Amino acid sequence: MNSVSEAVILMAGEGSRLRQGYGGQARPRGSDKTLLKPFVRLLGRPLISYTLENLMSAGIKTVHFVVGYESERMISQAEQLF
Repeated sequence: MNSVSEAVILMAGEGSRLRQGYGGQARPRGSDKTLLKPFVRLLGRPLISYTLENLMSAGIKTVHFVVGYESERMISQAEQLF
């Protein structure tokens, strides 16, 4: 039986190294806002969705997010995943 039921995901930071891969222009289509790291799409899904799916499969019931940069946008987008 798994006794761990909570997890912490670190989602703070500006994503400056990620922007380098996009030529400094990591922006979603039709937006003037910078793309947030956890919501970069890979194979049609936000990166964070893979982490959450694996945590749920492992029996994690509660996830705590540590946010910093663009925290309000980060929380809003995370809530839209559920």
